[in-house]
Amino acid sequence: MTEKKKSVRIIPLPDIAIEAFLSWKEKQNQDKKVLGKKWGTGNDLLKKYPGLIFTTSTGMSYLPGNAEDECERIKNIVNKQEALEAEKEGREAEMLDVTPHSFRHTFVTRCVQSGMKPATVGKISGHSTQKMTEYYTHLEQGYVKDEYKRYDEKYGKES
Repeated sequence: MTEKKKSVRIIPLPDIAIEAFLSWKEKQNQDKKVLGKKWGTGNDLLKKYPGLIFTTSTGMSYLPGNAEDECERIKNIVNKQEALEAEKEGREAEMLDVTPHSFRHTFVTRCVQSGMKPATVGKISGHSTQKMTEYYTHLEQGYVKDEYKRYDEKYGKES
């Protein structure tokens, strides 16, 4: 189920994601064994979705705020280290800005840069228009340069 109730879709998952889900499920099963009947007490979502994967060690649902908190925690660690390194090197620190939503932008960008057709990227991402897919795409300078080089090799020598 997606953010928009009517927008249910099945998306392909890479093997690494499937392995991560299975590993998480294994940890969840261990948590259930440790807590027994106490696991998931008070989590009404488990009644509707007994196979719910994203739960805490006590069986409560992960909420959007949990992902935001984790991104903030990681961002603070990385930025603290970057600030120290930048100071040592006498340069301005390049601070990381990451949110759960930024992963969506990264995914769409990488799909496009891998050569996936925009219509396919839009379908996987649930975008209703190609314009929305374009909005989520942030082509990296190296990619743009390589794409132009391919063009130039093919057509640049023509008069």
